[in-house]
Amino acid sequence: MNERHDEKAIAFFGTWMVTGLFLDGWAHIANKPETFFSPWHFILYSGFGAAVAYFFFRDVVLKRSSDPDRLTMAGLIVFVIGAIGDGAWHQVFGIEVDLEALLSPTHLALMIGGVLMLGIAFRRASNAQPREDRASIALIVTMTLSAAVIMFFTQYLNAFDFDGLFEPRADDFEVWQSHAIGSVFVTNAILLGLTFLLVRRWRTPRWTFTCVFTALAAGMVLLFGRDGPFLNIGAAAIGGLAADVSARRLRPWQSTRGARLFSMVVPLVLWTAWFGGIHFMDGVHWAAELWTGTIILAVLEGAGLGLLAFSPATSTTGPEPTSRRADSTSFSRP
Repeated sequence: MNERHDEKAIAFFGTWMVTGLFLDGWAHIANKPETFFSPWHFILYSGFGAAVAYFFFRDVVLKRSSDPDRLTMAGLIVFVIGAIGDGAWHQVFGIEVDLEALLSPTHLALMIGGVLMLGIAFRRASNAQPREDRASIALIVTMTLSAAVIMFFTQYLNAFDFDGLFEPRADDFEVWQSHAIGSVFVTNAILLGLTFLLVRRWRTPRWTFTCVFTALAAGMVLLFGRDGPFLNIGAAAIGGLAADVSARRLRPWQSTRGARLFSMVVPLVLWTAWFGGIHFMDGVHWAAELWTGTIILAVLEGAGLGLLAFSPATSTTGPEPTSRRADSTSFSRP
């Protein structure tokens, strides 16, 4: 029971901290006053402080400690080092702006520490005996928060930031087109990685991926305030809905054919919807070969990730099939 409480607490305090992280990102983009002692940093670090206080009170005062998770402890140490180092870094080198803020060593330490701590629910659910076949809300929330943190620190290659796609000028050497295509691949990998990790092991509640994709896209879009490309949120919701429906129809954890189709259907629907949204914003001013080829490559990327996630040799922990007759290509279970 204590372990389940740990996961819920990490989900709560993680949401608190990631909210502060995204508010800090919004403040940078909105050109708010740059200082370490900002409201946005306070929200981020107060969430961490509240988490430490909660676990201290539980362990020391109530004496209800649970089995320690080494990676969570490592994440806490890395986060503390990053937080202390961040303050010192700002005093020595000043406040980072633009891309430097995302690649600052102390900020990356915060990212690594945060993801390690947020992974506690996934690690415990993966190692639980007997295995649960249904994903808990805490598991879904913490994995979504992990994806949000990764997406935040790779926002320079995030497709949800785009509101238009244009032909490059002669002196651009197609660099902006390459940047947009690369952004699709990176965003696709993050979303599909999260989706495949959940689907290959657990049954997910209805509307799980619709909500998850929508939340992740909304977080990135709202970094730009009122000027954000809001139709990208709708495209993400459509992609998430495709993941929810196709997971139930195709049962990728149960058969090779279902896994292959699932890993291609989700990116096909997601990026077709994304290009549609871009068309209704500032337009897709690309040759047909570019945007159709980008969708095809995103589908192939999904197929490749699916081969890794749903291979018969490794996909032995998926949810139990609901039908009595097993597919002839079903994955084995222990």
